Amino acid sequence: MITVNGTTHSFVEEQTLEDLLCKLKVANQICAIEVNKVLIPHKERSEYEIQEEDNIEIVSIVGGG
Repeated sequence: MITVNGTTHSFVEEQTLEDLLCKLKVANQICAIEVNKVLIPHKERSEYEIQEEDNIEIVSIVGGG
């Protein structure tokens, strides 16, 4: 199991952050991602493999003023 924004999800071996974003239907949104409180650069999402028990936070960027 992994936790995404406080909700548990089933864990799929060899799943990347990019795969997870597609599964959650947020791949086209501008967002920041932390895995276990470490910010993952955008360019590493397609290579970063999720591990069992990871705690992932996805924060969408919203403009306004």
